[in-house]
Amino acid sequence: MATRETLEPRLAGAAGADALYALAREAFDAPADLGYAKEILSSAAFTGDTGAKACLDDGAGNAMFTNDFVCLAMGYKALNDAGKADEMLGQGQDYAMSGEEKVTVGMAQMLVSGDAAGAAKTLSGALKEISTTEELYSLAKVVACDIKDTALAGQIFDKIKTKAGRAADFARLAKTVATDLGDKAQAAQIIAEGADKFSAPADLIALSGAMAEIDPSAAGALYDKALASAKDFNALMQVLAAAKGNPEFAKAVLTKAGAVASVSTDLIQLADVYAELGDSAGVTDMVTKAEEGVANLDEMRKVVEAVNKHLSADTARVARVAEKLAKREANQGKYIELQNEESKAKTAKQFIELSDRVIAELADQGYAGKLLASAEEILRADGFHFSRFKPLVLAVDRLGDKNWLSRLLDESVAASSDFVWFREIVLTAAREFKDAAFGKAKA
Repeated sequence: MATRETLEPRLAGAAGADALYALAREAFDAPADLGYAKEILSSAAFTGDTGAKACLDDGAGNAMFTNDFVCLAMGYKALNDAGKADEMLGQGQDYAMSGEEKVTVGMAQMLVSGDAAGAAKTLSGALKEISTTEELYSLAKVVACDIKDTALAGQIFDKIKTKAGRAADFARLAKTVATDLGDKAQAAQIIAEGADKFSAPADLIALSGAMAEIDPSAAGALYDKALASAKDFNALMQVLAAAKGNPEFAKAVLTKAGAVASVSTDLIQLADVYAELGDSAGVTDMVTKAEEGVANLDEMRKVVEAVNKHLSADTARVARVAEKLAKREANQGKYIELQNEESKAKTAKQFIELSDRVIAELADQGYAGKLLASAEEILRADGFHFSRFKPLVLAVDRLGDKNWLSRLLDESVAASSDFVWFREIVLTAAREFKDAAFGKAKA
């Protein structure tokens, strides 16, 4: 593979017209750099060599391929032999069969004779022969940047679009149109087409990123669409990764991710992101939720690490999680036993009974609360009524979570449809709560 980078170091050691011509001819090998070939042949080292013309004449007698004729045309042009240059270029065009060879001739028509119209015509013919995406991009760059034929470049980009099968393909095409044609409106339209075809969060993020480069003011709507499409934690983390550099949008993603996340390790991951943004309240909230949602010993250890990393100044919290970890480690067998029971639980009653065991045997309020949350989810599947929710209300009272208990009582009162059930709620709070003072106050 010959490139400017590989050929330049050899240029200094190339002595004489034959060596310089050989280097120029190598520049035609893929990935071709015809501009560099022209530089070599136009250099004083070549044109000033007395053997330059003989070198070209000898090459003309042995030329067999399009690249041979085009390279010779460049050499003759550099020696101011326009007639011979046109002759070689004509033969090169006659020999050009493939799309790649026609592209070479088209570029040479521009570089050797400055014939933009002829080059555009040749390259238009090449377009019919080229089918691979990368070749089309190479052709588009020549037409848009060198020939500056906007109409033909548009045709090439249209053909590339027919091959776009991923959101990333639309993003690449849009950025290329914006860069090579300077047409941001068309580029934005390509992004919009991609967004209509691909709705997965990762796809919308790829398109949003491209739009941010093209028209930052229009990227917000796509970022919002990506956020709305992300329904689970993993999808939200993809959106969050793309949101770096956009703190306000990142916080919107974090808010939704915090509401979706239920596993302690996920919440700790969010705490790390909040820390990067300098949002101490967000860090505290996520670490607190992670602590409350610990499900096993490994998660407890990770919570301790997160507290020491982010909240080391909160000595009470540091001591509390250290105590919880010690309890977990000392009672790991019991935790495994209870978690096995949890995996078998199907009804709200089973989760409530298991929560009571956790409080009695381990005094782990966080784990007990997690079990009661599962019971509440099951109960809510059939609608809210105090007759069904009373066991949960009493269990939350035993747990000692006053905020949760107040919410359930307020909802019970709001849902009561007659005096009989209203009276039952009041009597339950006044007579059956473990925290009698709280119950009577609420009653």
